[in-house]
Amino acid sequence: MIIIGLFVFITLVLQTVPSYHQIQRNILLAVNLPQLQERLFNNVSVTVVKRYTEPVSLWKVHPENDRILFQASFKPEIDASLPPKRILLNQGLAGWSVRGGKQVFVDNKCPVQHCEVYDDYKGEIVDARMFKEIELNSMMLQEALASVPRTPEQVWIMFGLESPEATPSYQGLNNVVNWTATYRYDSTLITPYDKFQVYENFTKISDYKPDRNYAKGRKKLAAIFVSNCYASNDRLNYVNELQKHMQFDFYGNCGTLTCDRSHTDDCFQKLKQDYKFYLSFENANCRDYITEKLFLNALR
Repeated sequence: MIIIGLFVFITLVLQTVPSYHQIQRNILLAVNLPQLQERLFNNVSVTVVKRYTEPVSLWKVHPENDRILFQASFKPEIDASLPPKRILLNQGLAGWSVRGGKQVFVDNKCPVQHCEVYDDYKGEIVDARMFKEIELNSMMLQEALASVPRTPEQVWIMFGLESPEATPSYQGLNNVVNWTATYRYDSTLITPYDKFQVYENFTKISDYKPDRNYAKGRKKLAAIFVSNCYASNDRLNYVNELQKHMQFDFYGNCGTLTCDRSHTDDCFQKLKQDYKFYLSFENANCRDYITEKLFLNALR
């Protein structure tokens, strides 16, 4: 009974706290305290996400110039006499798996290297702060503002590779984030998992003549790896139905076979040697959400 009571109490607290912060914000706005409002709610920008209740079009045709290559190669004129732009990483350098200072820009041969990333605030000017989508919430906002003052010029950037199905609710974060950096083509900065770029001398399928039999020696038809059995798009039901019509090996927590994920290269080598096809399904059907399951797993 004690455990059940504790669970109920925690649930009520988690439901109440976000409402408390919203009430607190409304009170501050109502009593009209400009200095405090500027401290908490300056640099007004866009709503992070808008959830639609009505059906929306999942796929849409994008123009040929989708800004990805343009943004990757963009090199503005830099005034070297000015100090580099300082970008504070909210989860620390280790959380982003990057090296501090300018080194990450040098390592990746970025066209623009007049920037620095760091994770320790010591009173310096912060030009931008980067947050991962999984850590953004109304309670985190108060902590972030308390730890590092936000000036009107400071840009807040939300970086995200997860689908909306796997991210927290952003209720209470309206007009906080300035830029988004996600796989979505309508992000401020488009940061997809990868990009398929057609070679200029690409051979049309109608003219293509294979130079070898890629199925030779592969005795099994297909394989699939699925470890998340509760995906929102019901992919598991689709796979179960598919098994009634074709023969394939099912790996992962949801299947009957295993391949140690700590030895990924061995698993891929097994796929190349034994199987003619690899079945790849995302865990959510969201606009522009195409992950390593295609670019890395399937195409490799």
